[in-house]
Amino acid sequence: MKYITTLVLSFVVTLTVFLGINFFVDPARVFRDGVFEREIAAQLRAGKLLANLRNYDERLVQRYYIESLGASPNTIVLGSSRSMKLRGEVLSEESFFNNSVSGATLEDYMGIWQLYEDRAELPSNIVLAVDPWIFNKNNGQVRWQSLRIQYQA
Repeated sequence: MKYITTLVLSFVVTLTVFLGINFFVDPARVFRDGVFEREIAAQLRAGKLLANLRNYDERLVQRYYIESLGASPNTIVLGSSRSMKLRGEVLSEESFFNNSVSGATLEDYMGIWQLYEDRAELPSNIVLAVDPWIFNKNNGQVRWQSLRIQYQA
């Protein structure tokens, strides 16, 4: 009986430590509700280039970035990771932002566009990068759900 009590107590202590570390350290950023994404958006607004970021919601970054704009860019890109390398210099455009997100779908395009609509200040030009899965309703992508309210609008 003493063995079972010790085993159960060890299990409970180990589980509590494991849960506590995951909650307070939050390596997957599950419990912080957009704090990391807001910081990324702030860094982008400051003109900084960021690399090697992991475990963040790209759609939330787009939302926080667009919400923090003083004025909308003249030209935007809506696309997937394939179009992320497209820069304003290629289009000879100074007022430019690339709103591409990994695995973009039509729902993402509509949600991001609605973020600009909500500001009542629309970009003059849109570059749409159309990937093979964009118009496939069975593409299996669900990441756009972060922009579900904007998509439904």
